[in-house]
Amino acid sequence: CTLDFQGGSFSNGTVSLSSNNKILRGKFNATSYEEVISINGASNVYLYDCLLINTTTTSDNTAIAIKTINSDLINLINCSIKGQVIFSNTEEVIHKGYKVENCSIEGDFTERTQNYNSQHDLIICVGVKDVVFSNNTITAKNVNRVIKTSDLSTYFSKPDVSAYTCENIVFDNNQFKADSVNGKQFWDMFNGTMNSKFTNNTCDIKGHVIFIED
Repeated sequence: CTLDFQGGSFSNGTVSLSSNNKILRGKFNATSYEEVISINGASNVYLYDCLLINTTTTSDNTAIAIKTINSDLINLINCSIKGQVIFSNTEEVIHKGYKVENCSIEGDFTERTQNYNSQHDLIICVGVKDVVFSNNTITAKNVNRVIKTSDLSTYFSKPDVSAYTCENIVFDNNQFKADSVNGKQFWDMFNGTMNSKFTNNTCDIKGHVIFIED
């Protein structure tokens, strides 16, 4: 099934997908803290040539462009994304297979409260496996972290590393630019990040006290 939004845009709401084998194209806008695209419990979903924009300034919550929950085989190809990208697992089941390719990803959190304790992160992976970001342009302004990865237990605020780790996370041939006044790690490999790669990337990073922390 192809959902094709052309000749206009879908505004001020969340597009939710919960079924398999979908192709999505179009322009999607939101001005609330909720995600523009929500994919929950789906598999084999493709977003081609999509424009995903969340420009909320009314809440201190970080604007989310796309969030997947307990999903597999999610592909973002040739998309323009303004807001957070989140791939998450909230159940004790393995979820894997995420590809972000030839996209532009932008997050400007200047309007948010700026302090070192905020959790304004642009790309977040929680308890998922086999994630590839390749040939993307990624721009971050006043974030705490550009990338954060962690295992499932972090979602439930548990101290121990679970069996559902963040594994095989690959960033290859991307262009990164970040300038942050309260930057922490550029990539925070938190509890349970395993077997990950950062190769052939170009980075222009300012304001982050640590590049990669494991």
